[in-house]
Order: sequence, then C-alpha cells, then structure tokens
Amino acid sequence: QPTQRESSQLFSETSSNSGLWIPVAKATLEALSLRPTHAMLQPFYHPARVKLVMGGERSGKSYHGALQVVARHKLGRLFWLVAEEYETCIPELEYIVEFLRQLDAIDPSDRSEISWAKRGSKSVRTRDGVLIETRSADDYRRIAEKAPDGILGCEVGRWQWETFLRVNSRLAQQRGWAWLSGSFESSYGWQVEKWRQW
Repeated sequence: QPTQRESSQLFSETSSNSGLWIPVAKATLEALSLRPTHAMLQPFYHPARVKLVMGGERSGKSYHGALQVVARHKLGRLFWLVAEEYETCIPELEYIVEFLRQLDAIDPSDRSEISWAKRGSKSVRTRDGVLIETRSADDYRRIAEKAPDGILGCEVGRWQWETFLRVNSRLAQQRGWAWLSGSFESSYGWQVEKWRQW
C-alpha cells in the first residue's frame, strides 16, 4: 500500500481530452479570485479525463473537488457528486454552493435552486439550468439512469470496484470527466492498483 501523503497526488487515465476546458476553468477561478494550491496545480489542469487524486486528512480534497466542478460547470448541463452514502458528499456540495453564490450563478433568495433534503439526494441548479446533484453509489439503478458531463467522486477509498465500473460507463456516453478523490485508508484495493497503473 502506498505511503499516505499530506498533500494530494495525481495518477490519471492515459486517454485525454483536448484540454479546451482549461481556459474556461481558469477564467472561472479568476472570477472567484481562487486557484488550486501548489500541490494540486498539476492534477487540477492535467488533460486526462479521469483523475484519481488521493491524499491525507485535511489535504484539501473536498475543496479542490468542488473547485474542479465549479471551474467546469459552464461546459455541461449535468454533474454528479458520487459517494457510497449521500451524506459523504455534503462538504463538497457546500463548497460548490458557496462558489456558485460568489459567481452570482445562483440566486440565494430563490429556494427552488437548492434542494437540501434531510435524507437522500441534494442538488443545486444554476441560473443557466446546470444541475449539480449528489448520488449514492449504493443505488446502482440511479447511477445507471443518466449520462452526466462530469463526476466528482467523494471518498473513493470506500468505493467498491463495481461502483468505479458503473461510474466509468456513465462517463462514456458524453465523454465526460471524473475527479475521483479520497484516501487509501479502508480502501478496497482497486484504488492502489489504479494508482500504480496510471
């Protein structure tokens, strides 16, 4: 098992997209007056479609995952935050809502734009109709029903191999991207294999 690092690391799929999203992402982050930390700069703008970013506690995984979604949200209509349980996605979604508010992409007074159920899926819809919602990996039928433009994987160290396969198949239709973040603690083993492979 790889040594746990304080800063997040990147290992990525060899196939990559054109990178046309990068100027849009940089402009969005400039509007937020934010940028990835030095340790996350390389993985953040790496052209690979699927990225596995593993790090230690308090290494900024939730923050950077949310930043990746917001930086690319103008280039799609549907984005998922996927975890084994809905509640695991809450830190990332809270960051996303805050970033979108700063961009004036959502109206804080419009309660219809944010759905924050006590149980189950939560979501936010921008003024332009972009939907960002949480998904539970336990509900494989829901993961299989739509084709998102991008997926933020939350705490993928807890994902089973079948979850990764289903998420990956959902990305194929739209040639979507994925930012998969987590830690190796309590992982099922496939994460280490992919880490070494990529």
